Amino acid sequence: MRMIIIGENIHCSRVVKAGGPRCAKLADGSLRVTWEESGTGAASFAVPAALAGAKVKHVIAALQVARGGGAESAAAQAYFVWLARQQELAGAHYLDVNVDEYSLDKETNAEAMRWLAGFLAGQTRLPVALDSSAVGVLQAGIEAAPAAGPQWLLNSASMERLDVLDLAAATGAAVLCSGAGAAVLPQTAAERVAALEPVVAAARERGLPPDRLFLDPLVLPIGMDPLQGMAFLDACRELRHRHGPTLHVVGGISNVSYGMPERRLLNHRFLQLAMAAGLDAAIYDPLQLAPGTWTPELAAAADRVLTGDDAFAADFLALVRGAT
Repeated sequence: MRMIIIGENIHCSRVVKAGGPRCAKLADGSLRVTWEESGTGAASFAVPAALAGAKVKHVIAALQVARGGGAESAAAQAYFVWLARQQELAGAHYLDVNVDEYSLDKETNAEAMRWLAGFLAGQTRLPVALDSSAVGVLQAGIEAAPAAGPQWLLNSASMERLDVLDLAAATGAAVLCSGAGAAVLPQTAAERVAALEPVVAAARERGLPPDRLFLDPLVLPIGMDPLQGMAFLDACRELRHRHGPTLHVVGGISNVSYGMPERRLLNHRFLQLAMAAGLDAAIYDPLQLAPGTWTPELAAAADRVLTGDDAFAADFLALVRGAT
């Protein structure tokens, strides 16, 4: 079963450290986002003063500069091409694009998505996964490059957002269906499956074929509840049992390790466990999830904490502290 990677990096929540390798701090205190262009060397653009700080939201900075039409607009556009290319080289099948933190105004975000989705559609071979909490922002992305729409993925539909299913049916796009409930997030495997089943039924009523549906039973942090890893894995198994091999099961892998040490190890091991449970698509940055050089003992401890066998992560944390 092929693993579909939804490359999670062109997202307005992402930050780089000021003065770090991706954001240079100049003598006058100004900041520049920096990267290495293949064949041409170092490239950069200035961070708008309003976004300067200890951490810089580099995708927002690039959007503002690229759309601004000033002297460094071309450099900021080249940065988006570089970000997309890095995801391609790392094996992504979709580019996850989210602009929800660009502005507090949904219309402004719709315009930002229209520009960014349209720009990327002309610069990368990868289809875009349009990701937003507002259907109008998804609509704007589809409108930016309508010919590319059938290749794209809309994130996300739920029983509270059936209009996203309507948009997918109208455009031919694939659609991610979320297991998020109306009032509270589902906690058990059974609650996750129960939240997704009516969304699947609604998608079928609209004529959406199974291979265009991505069911997300929600990865929640084990740092808040040690049973959440196993609940997700059990939901994956049940969804695969009910719906067979054609429909996709997806998850945001890095959510599982929020608040924990050794996040890269936990994320990597959780992806392996989820694939064994029936997951065939995942939202993550493939640049950050390559296999590491962990000891077998530490990898086994990670598996135990992810499945709830090390309920309070006591063994895992002891090993981590002993290794540092």
